[in-house]
Amino acid sequence: MAGRQNKKGKISERTVWVYFQNEEIVQRLKEIADREGESVSGFVKRLVLRYLSEEYEERRRAEEELAEKLGALEEENARLMEENRYLRLAVKKLEEDVRRLTVDAMSPRAGMRRFSRDVVEFLRERGKGTLDEILRYAGVDNEDTKAREAIVRQLEALAGYGVVKYDGRWWRWVDGAHS
Repeated sequence: MAGRQNKKGKISERTVWVYFQNEEIVQRLKEIADREGESVSGFVKRLVLRYLSEEYEERRRAEEELAEKLGALEEENARLMEENRYLRLAVKKLEEDVRRLTVDAMSPRAGMRRFSRDVVEFLRERGKGTLDEILRYAGVDNEDTKAREAIVRQLEALAGYGVVKYDGRWWRWVDGAHS
């Protein structure tokens, strides 16, 4: 009887009782163990041993490192997205400034007229175009009335020189006009 008591004592030293929060967890464990072809006890034992193994510790450390790297990358991504937003706004502002300066440069001053190379190139290459097509080619926003008026003034000045003609819809490059 003493041998049996001794054996029973050893078993109780190796036994752990686990209580889960609810029956759904236990049921899920049973289903997974069944799918794996194991008893619930064997399945739980395998999971615990894997957790305690050195391999698990290495994997856990690798996961922690990855989580840290992911956090750093997310922070860098957020910073870069903010920087990108800032740079887009700066580019938009610079483009508006360039358009404004181009309009100012094309406006008549002291009897001298300057022409947008885009307007002349467009009409020479294509032969004709509507005002909207010319504005688009020149990169002028249709809503920018100041720039629109400057382009119209240029077209009218070119018509005054006999280089282009307007027929009510189309601005046309006049054949034989100076290149």
